[in-house]
Amino acid sequence: MKLSSIAGVVILLAVGTSPALAQRATGNFVITGVNLTNFQIVGNTLTANGTVTGTLAGLPFTTNITNFVLRPATDNPATPATECAILNLELGPINLALLGLFVDTSEICLEITATEGGGLLGNLLCSLAGGGLLGTGVPIIPTGLNLDALLGELVDILNGSLGRNPRPGQGNNDVCSGQCDILNLVLGPLDLSLLGLNVRLDDCDGGPVQVCISASRGAGILGDLLCSLTGPQLLRLDLADITRLITRALQLNADGLSRRDIAELTALLGQLLR
Repeated sequence: MKLSSIAGVVILLAVGTSPALAQRATGNFVITGVNLTNFQIVGNTLTANGTVTGTLAGLPFTTNITNFVLRPATDNPATPATECAILNLELGPINLALLGLFVDTSEICLEITATEGGGLLGNLLCSLAGGGLLGTGVPIIPTGLNLDALLGELVDILNGSLGRNPRPGQGNNDVCSGQCDILNLVLGPLDLSLLGLNVRLDDCDGGPVQVCISASRGAGILGDLLCSLTGPQLLRLDLADITRLITRALQLNADGLSRRDIAELTALLGQLLR
């Protein structure tokens, strides 16, 4: 993947697009790139602006980073190790639409804490936050080998946290855009640890990340088809089925589907419901 400057980096969500990476993720929620700009160090805090790109249920998305902060963390006296750095990364809601089908998410927050002495990533983030060997308490911008190490180790854990299979939700449709709810899914909250790095994923309010797939009549062929289904039929569809339907729709001419295209999508939906 071509990084778009030092920023594109920082880091913690920059990812590659290799086939091996795609196979390790579920294919339903994959981060494919990050662009961070306007780095500033004010006091003991490193901030930046940027966007995150990826695919969700086969649909490409770009969402804004609404908060990016790297700063020294307050040590937790209940643990023997020293927590020396923390990254807060908040992504705005994702809202996608295709032929009357809508895919929406809640906000997504990643809170990353590094533990000094816990492993490669912990030691590296401690140094970037101004702790570790530097001991200045002032964050620095990663370059060279530091950047390579971050990218090489963080790609898997961050895509892994977002690429886990979501589970059925509790009927909360606050994030849905369409008239007919198809799937309400939840992801997390998750707590992961690897090589001295601790990652928490939630909806920025302590709850799970919500993913809603819905449809609207009159907005397109997919919306009409899915809204025509009854409750028991809808229960047979999962995120993988929806992804397959969306992927085929994207391969066809979405700006002007022929009758043959519509018949193919209808037949595909019928196969998924068997």
